[in-house]
Amino acid sequence: MNSPIEQEAQIRNAAGWLTLANWTILEIRGPERQRFLHSFCTNDITGLTDGQMCEAFVTNVKGRILAHVFVLHQGDRLMVITVPECHASLLKHLQLYLLGLDAEIHDLTTTYTLSCLCGPKVPERWASQWPARLPCEVNLVTELRESRTLMACVDLLLPNCWLIVTPSEQQAELAAKLQAAGIDAVRSEVFDLLRIEAGFPWSGRDVTEEHLAQEAARTKQAISFRKGCYLGQEPIARLDAMGHTNRELRILQLTGEHPALTGAIVRDGDKDVGVVTSCSVSSTHRDTVALSVIRVKSAEPGASLMVAMADAAPIPAMVRWPKLVR
Repeated sequence: MNSPIEQEAQIRNAAGWLTLANWTILEIRGPERQRFLHSFCTNDITGLTDGQMCEAFVTNVKGRILAHVFVLHQGDRLMVITVPECHASLLKHLQLYLLGLDAEIHDLTTTYTLSCLCGPKVPERWASQWPARLPCEVNLVTELRESRTLMACVDLLLPNCWLIVTPSEQQAELAAKLQAAGIDAVRSEVFDLLRIEAGFPWSGRDVTEEHLAQEAARTKQAISFRKGCYLGQEPIARLDAMGHTNRELRILQLTGEHPALTGAIVRDGDKDVGVVTSCSVSSTHRDTVALSVIRVKSAEPGASLMVAMADAAPIPAMVRWPKLVR
């Protein structure tokens, strides 16, 4: 495997991929599958047609985030995808409300494997090995029917990013064909770096049940205010009517390499305004990027803050939003 600098250059300028190990994959089937999921998340699930997808938050009755999910509409099923940390709580939450509805949930987390492809040259290199083209617009899904593989264009990392959902027994074949196509594997650290640069929160880490849906700063992508009633709608609608949140997720950029910032306090002058929840170092740019939900009064793009660890000098940080473009 190439060095971190080479891998960064590869995925930013050409094509790279990695397995998203143990990510949660649930399947919902039955005539009432869309109506059921529509009632428990923030986006318009009944409006999805075959071959479409969306982001959404599954929220509790207080409008707080239980999981940040991708929902794929494919044929006679919905697929719900999220990070490993949300597996048990999301499955339990959804199963709790199934009573009396003609829908059923299947846990496919070990049956299917999720991969992420990223880079401007992915489509042309993919086309050298597969007859079916990757979808070119965000929130579109296509299928390789002969292998039951789903391909979804997502707003997750940089532009040109796809999720590939593959039956686990075919994952080795997929990896070999990606390598043959010149789409090389990268380390998970590179994925995390690009995820943070894109401002994409990791559910259970960057956003939790302590946060209202709008505080994840994915309102445009993941929340519909016209969809009708759902669990947690009232506090989310009330916050929208107020016109602003008190705190929101932001990207922080720090000069120098600081790999152990998670848990550090974000300060604006003498005020504590947030806590670092994710961080990663760019080997190429010799800097650090981080995510933190911070007070909106301190969250304007370009604002200068400080990040402070115990027994260490504070480090200057600049707010970057909505994405850190290199």
